[in-house]
Formats: sequence, C-alpha cells, structure tokens
Amino acid sequence: MWASNIHINKYFLRVNDKIFLLFVLLLCIIPVSKLKAQKPEEDLLKGVLFEKIVNFVTWPDLKNSDETEENLIIGVYGESPMYQVLDKLYSDRLIQGMRVKIIKISNLSQVNKCNILYIPKISADKLDNLVEFAKRKPILTLSDSKGYAEKGVHINFYRVENNIRFEINEKAVRESGIKMHYLLLQLARIVESR
Repeated sequence: MWASNIHINKYFLRVNDKIFLLFVLLLCIIPVSKLKAQKPEEDLLKGVLFEKIVNFVTWPDLKNSDETEENLIIGVYGESPMYQVLDKLYSDRLIQGMRVKIIKISNLSQVNKCNILYIPKISADKLDNLVEFAKRKPILTLSDSKGYAEKGVHINFYRVENNIRFEINEKAVRESGIKMHYLLLQLARIVESR
C-alpha cells in the first residue's frame, strides 16, 4: 500500500509539472501587436516557444550517434534568421536535460542528424522534398509559413490578429513516431495534410 502511494505521488508530480509547463506555454502565447514592424522580436518569441513545445514532445530514441554526450540537435534549413535566434537562446542551455546543438542544414543528407528541423519559407519543390525525406522519421519539423502544416510539417506557427498561435498536423506527427502530450494537442489547431 505504501509503495503504491509513492507511485501515485510521483505520477501526481509529473502531472503537476506538465500543468506548470502548460501554464508557462500559455503565458508565452502573448499578443504581438507591438511587433508588427519588428520581425526579429517576433522570431525571438517563436524561438522561446520552441522550448516550451519541445517539453511536451517525446522521441522514440533521442540519443545521437554523432557525439558521446546526448544532444538535442536543432537543424535550421537554408539561410534563415531563426538560426541566430535559436543559437543565441539555446547554445548554453539544456532542454529535456540535454545540451542543445544548433546546426545549419543545406541538403537532405544532413536532415538525419536532427531531432528538430526548422523549415523557413522555401520553394514548394524543396518543401515537398524535405517533408517526404523526414516523413516517418522521428524528426520534429517546425515552421512559421502559411500552409506548411497542411503540407506535412508537424508544427507551424501562425498569427491570429495580434497573437502567435500554432497548428499541428497530428497525422504527420503520429507517422513520425514522435509522441505529443495531449495538453499540447489541445492548445493547437489540428490540421490535416492536403
């Protein structure tokens, strides 16, 4: 009986941690009305949301063979200001107890090194190739370009009036083997692939 109470208490703490993270995530989805002409500040806010979202994500195997230590590898495809934003935010931080490593991705063969891949606005052909390549692999894809979630990107940031929100392509996430906490799914607009 005593051991079972300890198990329940540990579970209760984990639930409380998730509720706390949800609360923090909600605080981060704040109005950006003053950011209309200030894209760098909006990118910074999206960069902060990366960590909040990632704390609700579980990969089937998060160990990377590149390094002896475990790293969470975030790849940024092409030339994007998000690379500098993420590097500045996370180069000396831990997410889910792992060091974060930000890398630039310029071709498909480098995508396999990533746990997370940020995809900026790119041509339709490049997007289709990236999504197809990452499909059914445990690589969380994120973007902030209109229509990208419908094209298979897992999480896409968008604006509603003066707020930053996010949408999730739940089917694409399931196919990747990545698990998302139901609280994250409840916060998102769920979209389907076209």
